[in-house]
Amino acid sequence: MILYSSSNDCPGLIGHSIEDIENVFKIVDGECEFDSNCLSFKEETNDMKKIRVGIAKEFLIKELSEFQSQKYESLITQLESDS
Repeated sequence: MILYSSSNDCPGLIGHSIEDIENVFKIVDGECEFDSNCLSFKEETNDMKKIRVGIAKEFLIKELSEFQSQKYESLITQLESDS
């Protein structure tokens, strides 16, 4: 999906055929120097210690289901243990 704005809306491509969609995607694919949501990863690494991840604990809100809360906490715990 392609980010539409900083709100992270992601519209999909619609066409009459796969070829139409592929042609449009070739146009919109790639980096954009004017898009603050566009990231470029020039260096690949499998070493998680070299990667810094920000975790917004404010997203762990009371409206989340028990399942979602557990998954979020589990992910945080896993990321912290890998560092």
